[in-house]
Amino acid sequence: MLLFVHAGIYAAIGLLVLVLGPTIVRAIVHHDDTISPQDGRNAISTVTWVSVLVGIGLILFAAWGILLAAGFPKGGPRTRVAAIVWASVAIPLSLVAYILWMFALASAVIIIVFLALNECAEWFRRPRE
Repeated sequence: MLLFVHAGIYAAIGLLVLVLGPTIVRAIVHHDDTISPQDGRNAISTVTWVSVLVGIGLILFAAWGILLAAGFPKGGPRTRVAAIVWASVAIPLSLVAYILWMFALASAVIIIVFLALNECAEWFRRPRE
């Protein structure tokens, strides 16, 4: 469940970056009389491309986490290892991407700790129907 929540927050942040990044820079450029029109267009273009790349990257990362979490009921040891890798990547991302980075850091560490337990490893090795 924690993996669903964590990945969902990444998806929400990705959508916010996609929408708000270009919108905020356009508002700043249009209200600042000291910026030349050419510099304003360059700034808008650059921020738009960076926002699109970062937003899509966060959404893809979130989709990977959601797919992993959805695969837990039928997943094997590979699903567990992939989730540990996802949470390991989420730790440095949480320091960069979140406003509430303490929650993100703590939840990523908790995901790794719980998935590293022997009981969890046994559950992922269970026979499947």
